Amino acid sequence: MLALVLLFAAGGPLPEADAPLPATPEATIAEGTRVVEALASAFPTDPDALEVLARCHLLRGSTAEAAATWKKCLALNPRYAYACAGLGAAALRRGDHREAAQWFRQAVEFAPRAYGFREDLADALINAGQVDEAIAVLTELVARSPRSARAFDLLGMAYAHAGRHAEAKQSYLQAARLDPHHAGIRLGLANALARLGEAEEARKYMDEFRRLRDEERKRRQTDLRQYNDLAAVRAEFAQLYTSAAQVFHAHGKAEKAETLWRRSAALDPTAIACRQALAWRSRQAGKLAETVRLLEELSALEPANPSYDLEIARLRLDLNQIAEAEAALQRLCRRSPKLAEGHAALARLYLKIGRKSDEAVAAARRAAALAPSAAHWTLVAEACQAAGDASGAVSAMEKAVAADPGSLELRERYEQLRAKK
Repeated sequence: MLALVLLFAAGGPLPEADAPLPATPEATIAEGTRVVEALASAFPTDPDALEVLARCHLLRGSTAEAAATWKKCLALNPRYAYACAGLGAAALRRGDHREAAQWFRQAVEFAPRAYGFREDLADALINAGQVDEAIAVLTELVARSPRSARAFDLLGMAYAHAGRHAEAKQSYLQAARLDPHHAGIRLGLANALARLGEAEEARKYMDEFRRLRDEERKRRQTDLRQYNDLAAVRAEFAQLYTSAAQVFHAHGKAEKAETLWRRSAALDPTAIACRQALAWRSRQAGKLAETVRLLEELSALEPANPSYDLEIARLRLDLNQIAEAEAALQRLCRRSPKLAEGHAALARLYLKIGRKSDEAVAAARRAAALAPSAAHWTLVAEACQAAGDASGAVSAMEKAVAADPGSLELRERYEQLRAKK
C-alpha cells in the first residue's frame, strides 16, 4: 500500500520514508522497480543511475535487460568498472566463464584498487581453465591484500589445478588461518596434503572438513527454516535504494537522498550504509539527538567498529549527557580493550568533568601502555596532576618528552612540572 508518495523532479514515484512498507515480495519488487526506473529517467546520462537500474533487472531475473543496461553505462563511460563487473556477473549466470573473465579483466583494469574484482576475475579464470593467469592475478592480489581468505583459497585452488601441490598447501594453510570456519578450504588443504604424501595431516584436515561441513549443513537447515522471502527481498532493495540515494545526493538532491536512505533503513533493520549516511546528514544539520540514535543503532550492528562509540561519547558530551557519554566509552573499552584511543577518551572525559581522578589516571595509563605516544604520556601527566600526584606527573612528562624529543612545548611543560614539584 503506497498511499504516500512524492514525485521526482523528472516524474515518477518516490515512496515517503514513513509510508507503509510493501506487504509482499512482489509489491516490494514493484515499488523498487518504479523507484530505479524513475531514477534512470531523471538522470539518463549518468552511468551510476543506469547501473542501479541494471542491478534491479538482475535481481528480477532479467539477465538480458541487465546486460543491455550495463552496456548503456559503457556507452556513456567506456571505462566504467562497475558495468564491466556487472557484465561479468551476467556472463557467469549464463555459465560463460571465458566471457566473464574478459569483463572482469576490464573491471580490474579500470578499478585496480577494487580487490573484489580481482577475486572474481581469478575465479572465472580458474573455471575457464586459464590457471596460469589466475595464479598471476592472485599472487599479486595476496601481496596487496594479505587478509583476504577468499584470495588465498582461490590461489590454493589454482595451484592445485596446476599440479603445484606444495604451493597449494601453503595457500590453503593461510586461507584456513584467516577463515577458521570455512569447510571447503579444509577439503582443498586435505587434498593437497594427500597429494604430497602427508597422510596424517591430510586425515586431520579431512576430519575438520567433515565437522565444519556438518556445522554448515545445520546452519543452512536453520536458515531455510527461518528464511523469510519478504525480508530477503526487502534487504536486496534496501541496497538499491541506498545506491539510488547516493546518485540523488551527487546531483544535489539531498532531500530525496535522505528520503531513500530512510526508506532503505525501514526496509532492512540491519542495513549499515544507509544509517551511516543518515547519521552524517543529521550531524551536518546539527541534529545531535538524532545522530546519537543512529550511531547507537550502528554500534549495535557493528560492535567491533570503535568509531561509533567514540562519536557517541563526543555528541553526548555536547548534549551535556555525561553519564551516557561515560557509558558509551566504558562499553567501547569492554569491547575493544586493546584500543588505546578508547581508554584515552575515557580519561579525557573524567578530566573534563573534574571527577573520578583515580579512574582518569588508570585509563590514561592503559592508553599509554597500549600506545606509548607523547600525547598519551601527556594525558597521564594531566591525570596525575588532577589526582594530586606531582611525582607521577613529572615521570609521565619525562616519558612524553622522550617520545617526542623535538617538541619545545613538551619540554617546557616538563620543566614547569619539575619546578612545581
